[in-house]
Amino acid sequence: MNVAYLHKLERLRSALQNHSAAHLLHFATFPPVSPTQLDQLEEKGKFKLSDNLRAFYLTTNGFQLLWSYENTDTNYTHNQWSDYSNHHNFQGCINILPIEKWVFHIKNLNKDQLFSSVFSPLDKFGNGVCMSLFLENNTLDKLVMSGEDDHYTSSFSIDFAQYFDFLTISFGHIQSRLNFFDRADGYKYPSVVLPPAFLKKYNHQQLLHQIPLSETFTECDQLGANHLAIKTAMMQQMAQNAISITPSQAANILQSHHTFLDHGGAGGRWETVSAGGLVVGVYRPIRQPEQGEQAAFDLKNISNLDLGEAIIAFANFCGSYGDGTNFRAADLTGSLFTDSCFDNACFDNAYLKNVDFSRATLRHTSFKKAQLKQVDFENCDLTGANFEEATIINCSFRGALLKDIIR
Repeated sequence: MNVAYLHKLERLRSALQNHSAAHLLHFATFPPVSPTQLDQLEEKGKFKLSDNLRAFYLTTNGFQLLWSYENTDTNYTHNQWSDYSNHHNFQGCINILPIEKWVFHIKNLNKDQLFSSVFSPLDKFGNGVCMSLFLENNTLDKLVMSGEDDHYTSSFSIDFAQYFDFLTISFGHIQSRLNFFDRADGYKYPSVVLPPAFLKKYNHQQLLHQIPLSETFTECDQLGANHLAIKTAMMQQMAQNAISITPSQAANILQSHHTFLDHGGAGGRWETVSAGGLVVGVYRPIRQPEQGEQAAFDLKNISNLDLGEAIIAFANFCGSYGDGTNFRAADLTGSLFTDSCFDNACFDNAYLKNVDFSRATLRHTSFKKAQLKQVDFENCDLTGANFEEATIINCSFRGALLKDIIR
């Protein structure tokens, strides 16, 4: 029996039972599989269980967890466990199957066919979606997300121990798994490894604490997309180390940018590409501007600049650093702020529509009375941010940290 797994399972139970925003509906562990039984299964199946997967089944032969938000009407009868395909009415589900349910259905994944071979569901957690085991080097340990037909669709891979850690920080939140693991070309990437900084950032009860905020800050109760390969901190450090842009330089940049907007530069869309973990913004205009130059503050240091009331629509702030920068009442429509750092900045009364702040650091930043429409705050650090009287419409806060926010 593995004490570490028991401890993590009990922490899940305790946190859900004692949190006012969550309602624990079902929690079940089972008698463990014996070492002799596991040895026999390995010999019959001609494979090896990883040490971590083996340790889990020596602790419990499967695991079931079901929970909902406190105000959700689930019509769930206490201690009634239904088929996983009916769990779409609940927010959290872990359904790790008993070993005898999957152990002889395993096949090798064929990477030449983009993981199209059949393999075996381990955690049937949602409506038509599972985390499935596959053989690699004759060992069972790796999982990918698969469809109900047990065929790989699109997913990062992860080993069992890392996956179990992910379950503990997300409480088996169904949508968080879909957000994090879904990736069409996930097979091209190394298996996911959750660094200590990630586990610390999404500490054990963060998602539960943010459930009451989710009515205003949409999707803040979910983890966001997998961004572990993005070197956001490096980009921010590069920008911080750059020579600061002066007010006169900023004025010249804005003057040329206004010409760019006036001659057809407005209304385009941003795409981002990553090379070596560094993100670059690529702008796709509706038509090529005849004059002017688009404002490019990417990887630039614009700390403490006064850009209040400026028209900076469709500008590039990707990876920029701007501690204390003033954007009060500025028009930032369609601008790109991914992987930037604007701690202590002021966006009071600013107009932000279709702005992407993904992975940005915005600690103690003020958005008082700002107009926020279709703004993406996914995986942002908004610790201590001020949203008093802000208008928030169709924004996403997946994976965002909202500790000590003001609203």
